[in-house]
Amino acid sequence: MQKTLVEQALQDAETMSKEVAALYEGSTIRVDDLGICLALPNETCNAKQALNAVFLLQVLLGEYYTAGQFRCFLKEGAWASKENDMERSDFKSFFSIKDFSAWLTLAALSQKDTALVSSAMIPELPSEVRQHAKSFEHPLVRDIDTVEQIYVIEELPEVDEELINQQAKMILEFA
Repeated sequence: MQKTLVEQALQDAETMSKEVAALYEGSTIRVDDLGICLALPNETCNAKQALNAVFLLQVLLGEYYTAGQFRCFLKEGAWASKENDMERSDFKSFFSIKDFSAWLTLAALSQKDTALVSSAMIPELPSEVRQHAKSFEHPLVRDIDTVEQIYVIEELPEVDEELINQQAKMILEFA
């Protein structure tokens, strides 16, 4: 895409990510011109809620008619920053460019309206969600510096999809 379209798509993603972050008590971190990191703390958001947030963000961006095609990779992480306000934090305090580049590549390999999920997250999901997780295989995964198995989740239980659609409707009515 042209530079102006990329900037607008990233701005749209940041705007919708902030809406999701407000609902799930997280933060949005803009990573230069590379993408958006939606950070959801373990204290207020469990793995199932994080997965719902990923799908909600995709629904919102689809409804927002953004020029970008956004894909997601869900991974549990930790950071050394002691700042409470992550909105103003530099992304380098949370993860390295090398890590984020690998995560962006994984996200790019996912399909529309799906989420790639790190194997560390799978045991934390309820069984009705885990049953939708399939091992993700792609030739490029071998080239990415990751030792973990990656899973793809293409759909959620009906009750979660209904919740996400209700949340999307609520957010879009106020946006």
